[in-house]
Amino acid sequence: MQSAKLVAMSDTSLIHPFSGKSVRAILFDLDGTLVDSAPDIAVALNAVMAKDGLLPHSVVIVRSLIGEGIHRLVEKAFALRQKTLGLSELNIRTAEFAELYEAHIADHTRPYPGVIAGLAALRQQGLKIAVVSNKAQHLTDHLLIQLKLSNSFDLILGARDTLPKKPAPDMLHFALREFSVTSDEALFVGDSIADVRAAEAAGLPCILIEGGYTVEATTKLGAWKTVVDFPSFTKLWTVL
Repeated sequence: MQSAKLVAMSDTSLIHPFSGKSVRAILFDLDGTLVDSAPDIAVALNAVMAKDGLLPHSVVIVRSLIGEGIHRLVEKAFALRQKTLGLSELNIRTAEFAELYEAHIADHTRPYPGVIAGLAALRQQGLKIAVVSNKAQHLTDHLLIQLKLSNSFDLILGARDTLPKKPAPDMLHFALREFSVTSDEALFVGDSIADVRAAEAAGLPCILIEGGYTVEATTKLGAWKTVVDFPSFTKLWTVL
C-alpha cells in the first residue's frame, strides 16, 4: 500500500497521487461507505429467511454479507443456515427480499457522521461526485431519495443488467465516461475488498473508510490509503 499523500494544489484543486494531475471526480461506494444500511437490510433478509423456518442473522453477520448485490446477499445468508437455493428459488427469495427492503429502506438507515457536510464541501470545490453501488439501481435511487441525498451527487449508478458488478471495473469505467474524465483524474472511495479490486482494475487510487462492511481489517485489504471516518477523508488534502 502506498503512503503518498493527496496534495492540495490550491484551495479548490487536488492533485492525483498517481498521475500528478488535478482530480476532477470522486466516486463513492454507498453501503458501508456513505450510509449504514445494514439494520434495514437485516430486517428484510431475516423476514424472508423466516418463511423457510430459518433462524435470523445478527446485524453484525449481515454487514459481512453486503457488497456483492442482493442475489449474492440472499444466497450467502441462506448458505450460512445450510440451505442451498436453486436458481429459481434464489430469484423468488431475492424478489421477496427486494420488495420488503424497498418498503422499509430508510427506517433505520442513516448517513455516517460527516457525510452530508463532506459531500457538500467536495462539490463546492468543483469536483464531480458519483455513487457507484452494487445495490440495484431502483433501490439505490429510492434510498438516496428517502435520505434526501440525491442532490448531493452528479451521478447515481446502481447495479443494472448491462454492467458487471464490482469488483469488475465496468461500473467505474461507466462513471468516468459519464463525467468525461480519465482514471488519472479520479479517486474511488469504498469500504471493502470488492471496492479495492474494482479500483485496481480501473486504475484508480482506492481510499477505504474503516467501520464499513468487511470481515477483514480494512488496513489489510491493499487500498492506497485507509482513513478512520468520512471527516478524515475530507481532511486528507486540507490538513498537510
